[in-house]
Amino acid sequence: MQKFQFKPALLASKKTYHLKGDALTQVKNGKAVWTLPLADVEKAGLVDQTIKGARMTRLDLYVAGKNHSIAQNQSALAWQENPDVVSFLGLIRALGRALGESRPDLMVSLGEYGRFRIWMFAAGLLSAISGVALFGAALATGVGNNALISTTVPVIILLALGVMTSRAYWPWTKLPSIPATELEKVVEFLRTNNG
Repeated sequence: MQKFQFKPALLASKKTYHLKGDALTQVKNGKAVWTLPLADVEKAGLVDQTIKGARMTRLDLYVAGKNHSIAQNQSALAWQENPDVVSFLGLIRALGRALGESRPDLMVSLGEYGRFRIWMFAAGLLSAISGVALFGAALATGVGNNALISTTVPVIILLALGVMTSRAYWPWTKLPSIPATELEKVVEFLRTNNG
């Protein structure tokens, strides 16, 4: 049995996971919170993103439509030296090996998916539409040239951010995926890259 213990975030309490054979168990106070037979994993996704210096990484494992998420949220600056991150990545690496044995056909999607992806796409679309509407309103009200020129900067920013966000979270794009056995290589990249 392999034991992994880490704080998923700076102010969170430690979580303990046991990986024994083809079963992953989250343990709290010596008792199982849940046990996940790896042979039953239907879908898996690895998400890694850095926003304003905070790195958020998680592995989602779905069994019978229920998500079991294993996450790590820490400063991107101290990512490589943080013992909680090291233990978390060790668990992901071990899970990749175990999933490869239990479910050799399982593919792990890379990137954000589901509702969050749709919400981000919608936010980008709303930003782009707001930029166009702002410029249209400025033209329709007949503002002077100076005001119209002043409006151009926020319009360009709203439009650019909207287009980039919508494109990055385009819900109809198929996410890249890898075999579960390749998680070890991804973990090595995550370990050596500060985001």
